[in-house]
Amino acid sequence: MLCFSSTAAVSFGSIWESPDWALTSVDEVGIGYDSNLYARHDGDGDGYIELDPGLLLKRLKSFTDLEITFSVKSTDYFTRSDLNSFDPSLDIELRYPYDEFVFPTQQFDVRASRSTIVDGDIGGRLRAQDLTTGWIGNIVASEKTILQGRASVDQTDYLTKGFSTNEFATAGLTLAYVANENLEVGAGYDYKYATSQPQDSAIPETNLSQNILSVRGRGDFLPKVSGFFSAGVADSAYSGDVSQSYLDLEGDLGIVWQATERGKFTLKANRQSYFSPDGSAYLTTTFGPEWTEEFATEYFATLGIDFLQTLNHFSIGSRTDHAYGGHFELTHSLSERYSAALTVRYITQNSPQLVYNYNRATVYASFVAKF
Repeated sequence: MLCFSSTAAVSFGSIWESPDWALTSVDEVGIGYDSNLYARHDGDGDGYIELDPGLLLKRLKSFTDLEITFSVKSTDYFTRSDLNSFDPSLDIELRYPYDEFVFPTQQFDVRASRSTIVDGDIGGRLRAQDLTTGWIGNIVASEKTILQGRASVDQTDYLTKGFSTNEFATAGLTLAYVANENLEVGAGYDYKYATSQPQDSAIPETNLSQNILSVRGRGDFLPKVSGFFSAGVADSAYSGDVSQSYLDLEGDLGIVWQATERGKFTLKANRQSYFSPDGSAYLTTTFGPEWTEEFATEYFATLGIDFLQTLNHFSIGSRTDHAYGGHFELTHSLSERYSAALTVRYITQNSPQLVYNYNRATVYASFVAKF
């Protein structure tokens, strides 16, 4: 039985509320240290303070779940004031119909943001602004089968001098079997077209065209295992400044196994072709298992492993980098409104070129207040 009514926006209340809308605030303050600010060989480190206030406007008691989030992250370094940043972001999420236990039939997402990216691929810090829109929805549905459509457009403009503007558009269809209201599996086709336009007009752009056949699924696969997956074969063709064609596997995975009452195992993996900020073509693979355990009262500890492989294709030659690392996070919920966390990350990258060989450790302590 479907239930479309929503209670309060969040359990800790709102700073403003009407019968149809609620406005809440999630504010974070933190202090941290980054041992390698540029993710390059023998890079320098520095400490920093970070403020990240945010507002969430949420639709209540409606068949349509609409959330609008606006946040502004301000980062100030102790000695490298030239690296200080001010990064706003806006997220809009729409789900119809609203039911936390059933998949929506229509889903729209829009995100506009400005950010600072530390990219080991190019060994540097970049300022970037990004605009992403996406849709996934049912086109034709029966009791046991659904024809689903999806489309997305993304533009990332690297503002740092000498880098590119990367854009892609993708559209696809999936014919899915509905095992129950919480499980869908099927097969689909996607077409993706992308371009990378250098700031220097004298350098030709690079284009990517892909045809992808995949199997896909989402929902509760077993009583304690849920998530999503897509896996398939992609026919990829680069043209322009980089000319390269290949047939390879691509996919995306996010699985959660509630192994015990207090412990869960999460596995994330991704493999895709796209562009580096400098416009070079790449095929990247990420893999990350982690374990989260609740202990004592309102304490949560997460331990994870991170793996990244990047194959870069340039106009002349190629380069393959391997990065390995891990992360640990300890979170304590002080109350419904307040929490504190400590996060430690470490990564090391091996590359055929010395400048891209690096070690990087970060430590970040934060406090979050919800109103």
